[in-house]
Amino acid sequence: SRVATSVALNRIIKDGEDISGRTASVNIDKPKKKNEQFSLEMTIKHIPDIRVYYMGVYPIEKFEFVGQKEFEDFILTCYESRRFTGEGQITGIMNAANSLLIGSVKPNESISESQLRKFVEDVLRLRYQKNIKMKLKVISWVFPPPLQKYARVLDNYFFKKNLAVAIELIPINSQLFRKRILEHYKDASKSEFLLKFISQASIMDIAYKRIDGLKYRFEVVGGRSNNIDGYLINCQWDFNFIEGRFAEREYGLMREQKDGKYIAVLKAEKKFEKAGKYIIACRVQDNLGGEAVRTKEVIIK
Repeated sequence: SRVATSVALNRIIKDGEDISGRTASVNIDKPKKKNEQFSLEMTIKHIPDIRVYYMGVYPIEKFEFVGQKEFEDFILTCYESRRFTGEGQITGIMNAANSLLIGSVKPNESISESQLRKFVEDVLRLRYQKNIKMKLKVISWVFPPPLQKYARVLDNYFFKKNLAVAIELIPINSQLFRKRILEHYKDASKSEFLLKFISQASIMDIAYKRIDGLKYRFEVVGGRSNNIDGYLINCQWDFNFIEGRFAEREYGLMREQKDGKYIAVLKAEKKFEKAGKYIIACRVQDNLGGEAVRTKEVIIK
């Protein structure tokens, strides 16, 4: 958690200050405690540069509650870029050769063709240099096929006009984007599991069928993971769903082992004590942290 990371970071900083006899940059402006002194004997020792990175699993849907500017600042920081203060469609710049266009914070909204065209026009008008290979990085949650096709049309235009310009479409939920953040590590592929952008799982419906008397069979319809390389690992049921809590322990872990991994079992049987109206709830979870909950009112006869 962030709290645990902050505590660990503070301890590392304190140990570093004690060993080196020097004040960390984050503490330079803080007033010293009364009678606090550093031992001169410790200053002969040196410590390495220590950095603590915040990693984690980020649900894509949660980004809808983040402001557009804050979202853009997050992307710009990931690419060690600064915001472009001039006019036009350019969001940020990395260096003389690289310009950035950042899409909407909303996961289901794509950059439009007109935005992409304006971005290209502004880069050519304001930043183009003949002796430099210009890279136009377009970063967004989604790139629908028509936009990808339009980007290829623009690339063909650059080729025909002999312009040293290339467009790079970078989905945020992609290995390419994560690699950018993790590139300071020796092997980004091994560290990739530390950073994930995940989508929630899906359940279309809950189907049910009477077997005998008050015994019924229930099944998840259209349950699936929406993440790359994702699959459902657990299914949880509650047959009298009250106050949003899954209380039935018997149905809390519905899975089976197959091909060396756990797979969710999407069917369950339940014998009710009496007839009546019940709220049936089902929750599925995938291997990457995505989950979905579905409820349905059922009359047991």
